[in-house]
Amino acid sequence: MTPLDKRPIQNAFYWLCSYRGNNNFFGRVLNSCRREFTDNGPIAGVRVDNEGRYVLQANIPEFNKQSVLLRICIMVHEAGHLALRHYERMLRIVGGKINLHKEDMLQEIWKLLNIAGDLAVNDLAIRPLVIEISQQAFEEISAHALFPEKYDLPCKLSLEDYFLRLMKDKTLRDKILKDISDSEIEVNCEIFANSPGEGSEGEECSKGDSNNNQDTIIRIKNLSGAELERLSNSIQRNTGGIIKTAVEQTQKCQGKIPGCMQAVIEELFSEPKVPWPIILRNQIKSVISNKIISAMTMPNISLFPLIEEGIEPYPGYNNDFTFRITCATDTSGSVSDEDFKIFMGEIVAIMRQYQGIELRYILFDHGIQLEKVFTRTSNDCEIAEISKQIHTRHGYGGTEFCAPFRRVLGRDTDRDWASEKPNTTLTPTDLLVIFTDGYAPVSDAQAGPMPSLKPPCHVIWVICKNGTIDRAMQDTVVQLED
Repeated sequence: MTPLDKRPIQNAFYWLCSYRGNNNFFGRVLNSCRREFTDNGPIAGVRVDNEGRYVLQANIPEFNKQSVLLRICIMVHEAGHLALRHYERMLRIVGGKINLHKEDMLQEIWKLLNIAGDLAVNDLAIRPLVIEISQQAFEEISAHALFPEKYDLPCKLSLEDYFLRLMKDKTLRDKILKDISDSEIEVNCEIFANSPGEGSEGEECSKGDSNNNQDTIIRIKNLSGAELERLSNSIQRNTGGIIKTAVEQTQKCQGKIPGCMQAVIEELFSEPKVPWPIILRNQIKSVISNKIISAMTMPNISLFPLIEEGIEPYPGYNNDFTFRITCATDTSGSVSDEDFKIFMGEIVAIMRQYQGIELRYILFDHGIQLEKVFTRTSNDCEIAEISKQIHTRHGYGGTEFCAPFRRVLGRDTDRDWASEKPNTTLTPTDLLVIFTDGYAPVSDAQAGPMPSLKPPCHVIWVICKNGTIDRAMQDTVVQLED
């Protein structure tokens, strides 16, 4: 086997870490990655091993064929992905929004995420570096790299913004997917570095191959929601350590941190902000766990001799492992359609994640407009059908909170209903989730439900983006964010 000539890639590292590079920060970022240099696969790529640690891989013969400027840009491109925490953000999108049972959909989604990440990092990191050299240099790089203007997309958007635009515009999506397969530098299709014994390290998906990205898809598909969340958190911790080290090394050596990365670094060093879907899911998980623990209380041994007489040795509720969530959703006009769909999407995702959930779905404004009960089964088509039904709004009138609270307590009357009051009553609720803008009386001193109508279960208030939080709200309050 011919020894690999690593001098060109080492020179690229030296340039990036030196004063000449004018972007010392990116070189310091890559210095913290484990390196694997081979003679096959994509030109270069940052991968993540199963523990969430970064690996910089490069196909040395292909890398050496590129011009000096292109080699530098390739390294900055990969460092930019890492610094912007793209892989962690991709996993959170896949874990929270995509039906992992549909493998063909996940395969396309993952490629679109890679494309969106390339658009974002090239615009943010590569553009300032190359334009500073010359317009001719930028034209050379733009022939090989994805830039937003090639597809009439605006600049300075995030990975999530570009991904959303690709998902919404089918014509653009089809065009860019067709173009990428013929590009000289292909989109990085994999996130996981291959483990020993799983094939060639850094093996790239073949052009036009319908099975491309298959190994990545299978690995992601086989991860549960909790495992995806743990992997995302592990990547986030690893990235934070790498970026902090890079900043310290750059400042110690009196190097320069690119202006385009200053805002990213400031956000990294600020207090972490937990996304509202994670807060909501964690709250629901904790309530579910509490019920399961109490339901598994040891039986009363003294009652064993009475089993033959039909006396159950467990308290009656301990045999009921169904977890009942009552979701009361405010459909008043001040709650936007976008916020409504985002929130209901999270409720459906939670039903997919947990077995044994029964969803009592209440739509209300000045009164209860609609009530339905859905039972979680293993049939994913049924969950999809539930999703269609609960994404339909009713109402849009003014808001009054007392009606759904009285319904949960079994104290509702005809006046609490905008439609005909059903004859059935709800069985006891384990968790009440209220989605609203908050612009209605909450305290019972102002004709609101709290605390006199509070049910004997945990209550989670989910407030839309432009909503208001009232101090009378108890238990847990979560507000939607952009």
